[in-house]
Amino acid sequence: MATWCRLAAVAVVAGNVRVQQEGAAQLPASAAPIDAANDALAACHAVIYGLPVTLATPGWTPPDRAAVLGRLAAWRVLRDTLVDAVTAIPGTPIAALASYDIQPPGTPAAARAEVGRLQAAALPHLAVAIQSGPASARPALVSVLGTATYDLTRWGTPIPRWPGLS
Repeated sequence: MATWCRLAAVAVVAGNVRVQQEGAAQLPASAAPIDAANDALAACHAVIYGLPVTLATPGWTPPDRAAVLGRLAAWRVLRDTLVDAVTAIPGTPIAALASYDIQPPGTPAAARAEVGRLQAAALPHLAVAIQSGPASARPALVSVLGTATYDLTRWGTPIPRWPGLS
């Protein structure tokens, strides 16, 4: 959480951030380590499915396309880390759904917004896994939580408000 706060503060000072206006993010309830890790894993699956869908939209600039591909690689590393952590508990990692309700955006601006929305939706799940999940996954969780939060400024997505922070 401290990492998220530092990154959000840097973005606010830089003046290129919007904070979610309608209430705090709804964090999933604290859970057993396996449940917290699987919840974060499910969120990873959705992001990993959705990011390539957004890239199907024509008009991406090369730097933005490279940024999305780099973020996709980070989410895949987190997914693999969570699978290993759940397996080590021992447990069964949750499988990805066959598909998700994500359509290719019609414009580059809509695609950028969708990249931000996908990542913002996953952040609360990562926060719970940092708090309650397996310790072995925490470095990867903190890394993705921090970089995805910072990326929201790039995509023009409001940073979610965390409960207890105003």
